[in-house]
Amino acid sequence: MAVLLFTLLFLSIGAVADKARLLSYDENVAAQYIWVAQILNLESLDMIRNWTCGLACDTVTQVHNVHVTQHGFPLQTMGMVAQYGRDDCILGFRGSKTLLNYLLDDFNLAWTQPYAACPKCRVHAGFYKSWQSLKEQTLRDIVASGCENKPIRVMGHSMGAAIAAIASFELVQNYTLKHVYTFGQPRAANQDWVEAFQQRMAIVPYFRVVDYMDAVPHLPPKGFVDTSDDFHASLGGYLHPGPEIFCNATRRGSYRACAGGEDPKCSDQYNVAECLQHTCCHCSYLGMNPCDLNDPKPQCIQPKTIRMTTESTGEVVV
Repeated sequence: MAVLLFTLLFLSIGAVADKARLLSYDENVAAQYIWVAQILNLESLDMIRNWTCGLACDTVTQVHNVHVTQHGFPLQTMGMVAQYGRDDCILGFRGSKTLLNYLLDDFNLAWTQPYAACPKCRVHAGFYKSWQSLKEQTLRDIVASGCENKPIRVMGHSMGAAIAAIASFELVQNYTLKHVYTFGQPRAANQDWVEAFQQRMAIVPYFRVVDYMDAVPHLPPKGFVDTSDDFHASLGGYLHPGPEIFCNATRRGSYRACAGGEDPKCSDQYNVAECLQHTCCHCSYLGMNPCDLNDPKPQCIQPKTIRMTTESTGEVVV
């Protein structure tokens, strides 16, 4: 009986912690990171370093002392480490930039098992390679920018979101992560990695934001697995970590928070075939545009009939 009571108490405390973490999601912070995602798409690295790109840079005034990390052909990955205000730092990753980059990473479904401490953890080989291409520079820039002892905000859109998740999985062991916000994140790993990620990030707020019927979070397909041999098949297919912030309309204030990574009340209510008819959603988050520099408008506004629900209040607004 004592064991049962202890277990119930432990689960209850965990549920309260999960609820508190979900309630800490901040749309104002998310909106700032949408502008940062735009800036990371700049061709001019000097404009990023000097934070002189027009509307987007003028809107996110907290960023300074910017260091750009990049990898040339063929990956063309890029990120930045910078100070954010007086007390924090920010680590951001650019999404898929070129067609070759897109093919090498987003649609490369091969696995890798890089973690000796988690031998059954499998991650997307392309996304992991992209993080590895930036990792050494990122670690140097964290020191060079004076961020090694400051809370670090982590963000990314599209492929940059997957890199942000994998980077956070590693960085959280040696640095203080303030929070992680990703937008349009594709699936990056299997169930064992998801569980290890959620354990490591237990005290770090992580928010995987999905806009309506964005197709990218549905790729690679849920549960896709290498069936070439029984061992690899037994390790399971691609899954998302939770929690998910599901925006059920392209505007602010219209979202549901789901604690799990694959919840049919959130984006899993749609399948990839349906979502491929709504590709504009990938560049339409919070009524904003994470893709096109200095464009304050989303590529599309969906759906035309908006029904808003928020798990935190149970409120439904038509």
